[in-house]
Amino acid sequence: MAVGVFPDGGGANDGFETMDGLGFDAWSGLTNQFGWFDATKAYFPWTRFPNVVRAQGAAQAADAFIAYGGSWTDAGTPGQHYADIHGIKEGNHVAPVDVASFDADHAIHTTASVAHDPLFTKDHEAGGHPAGQRDVGLFTPNIAAIVKELTDQMAWASGNAMGFHDDTDLTMPLGAQGMRPFSPASLVIVDAGEGYARPLGCIGWVYEDDWDASKVVPYPKQMVVGETVLCGVSVSHGQTLTWPADWHRIFQKTNGANVTLEIAWHKVDGLEADHFDMPASGSCYLTGNIFRVTGAADPDVTPPEASAGATGANANPDPDQIVPAGGNGRYLVLAMYGAHSHPEATAYPAGYALWTNTGTGVTSTGHGSALAMLEGAAFDPGTFTMDAADEWAAGTVVVYPAPTGAHDEAAWHMLIGH
Repeated sequence: MAVGVFPDGGGANDGFETMDGLGFDAWSGLTNQFGWFDATKAYFPWTRFPNVVRAQGAAQAADAFIAYGGSWTDAGTPGQHYADIHGIKEGNHVAPVDVASFDADHAIHTTASVAHDPLFTKDHEAGGHPAGQRDVGLFTPNIAAIVKELTDQMAWASGNAMGFHDDTDLTMPLGAQGMRPFSPASLVIVDAGEGYARPLGCIGWVYEDDWDASKVVPYPKQMVVGETVLCGVSVSHGQTLTWPADWHRIFQKTNGANVTLEIAWHKVDGLEADHFDMPASGSCYLTGNIFRVTGAADPDVTPPEASAGATGANANPDPDQIVPAGGNGRYLVLAMYGAHSHPEATAYPAGYALWTNTGTGVTSTGHGSALAMLEGAAFDPGTFTMDAADEWAAGTVVVYPAPTGAHDEAAWHMLIGH
């Protein structure tokens, strides 16, 4: 196994307990709650992954993380959520059903833990904002040591269930905006010697629902100098964008006067403001995603690459094949589409479940994304399914991994801020 992606399956496999111990929820299709929502409770999320294929006593992975899809919440203000991730030390984790069984799981935490301190965003105002952003995904730091402790148990067997708590650290300041991540969350395990780029921290939904040509996009939070940032946006009415000089557009595909999809990358230099200006060729609406990538090759040397692009007018946006110039290798692969109006995605390309975005939309434009960590010499993601037929533009992007040996533990901890 080079990369294993294990979904939680939703339902009784995820939920949370509140700080006062009186609230317990196992959600169906809606995992966890992070942060401080109503100024009276902190939330202690848990997730259970029911079928993790990894041998008892297996070597520690190079990387392991939880990938959450997410929805933004109106409550609170932007802020940092301080948490600690632990495993639940059972050979085959049984999902809690009430406060008592949830609390019993807390008594059998792994010794290994990882600080998880995402800075959440709520950058909008009622009635629209010229630089809106919501957090629609969340990728944890490396939890390989926790996974190793769980698989070292004598009671562990490949195919058993793993459970994790992502507990609010009550010794730290409260008041984070937080988010409600959608199911399915996925546990991702990358074997030693397998180098891949992957997202880290929050994935932002960028949205501009003002009818004008002046577009402003928020940067992700917690960027680290040298990281790659990817941004893909869908622009209404066939308009196009002018990116700043330190952004490098690698993809632009227009479907008539209906929609344009554009994708670009930026290398973090530490001089970034909160937002950047990106004027359009005419009045339009805009929506898309922006996120940090860790473990990537230096984009000044080996930049991300994009396909030629495809267009259509039906309910199945079909990102076209990309053949990376680097040949056979390990890549972070991004499939993306933009659509006229704002039909939402109801299904995604098979195998692209690392993270999926359920069709973000604003007036007259929609957008969908899906990610995978894959090995190969060519990638043809297959189709999305939207909830209605419409005009669309779609494409595929690959991000190269850092050269083998370029990643050391000190640099990793500096990267994740711990």
